[in-house]
Amino acid sequence: MAIDHNLYWLPMSFAVASPSIVRSVVQRNMLNSWLRLFDRNRTLPAFPEYRFDRMETEVPDLAAFIVSWRDGAPRFKMSRQGSRMAEAFGYAPDGTDVEDFVGADLAPQIMPRYYECLTRYRPVYSSYLVTDTRGREVTLERLLLPFGEGFRVDTMLGSSKAISDDGAFEMKDLMRRGGSTVLRQAVIDTGFALNGIAKQMDDDVIEI
Repeated sequence: MAIDHNLYWLPMSFAVASPSIVRSVVQRNMLNSWLRLFDRNRTLPAFPEYRFDRMETEVPDLAAFIVSWRDGAPRFKMSRQGSRMAEAFGYAPDGTDVEDFVGADLAPQIMPRYYECLTRYRPVYSSYLVTDTRGREVTLERLLLPFGEGFRVDTMLGSSKAISDDGAFEMKDLMRRGGSTVLRQAVIDTGFALNGIAKQMDDDVIEI
């Protein structure tokens, strides 16, 4: 079944929130590091200059994506995938297209967050309930951070944190089981100079 990429351009229900929406200490640290880079010039930070405390220990929970364009639609190519991310989503070799990888059933649940991050050039936070192979409820928190030049996103970094009230749970294929319930999803906006950004974007001509 072919994926209709135009589907994800439709308006979705995303709130606008401050950084306080992020509960994970690690993800808040990641977000604060991104904000510090953004505040220097009020433009997207470049991915190679991004660092946060204890970054090396978080590699298993991280995934990086390269943004490209094909036939007028954005594509998100996997460039790095941590081991726990691979366990939850399935292993994706470098260069794998995320939309094709998650498939037609899961793409409408997952891809709007990537598109929101791309079109709003802001971090996107989401949390939702899934069940593991034994039926235990697990809360999964996702943070997507955009990087690029000016306000054109060329890279995204994703972090996933999972927790269960039952304590132990199975990570294997956690995101392949479907049936997730969205708890919260928001674009993180701390009151940047949106008017100035909007004006600059209006002056830019993007050729695809």
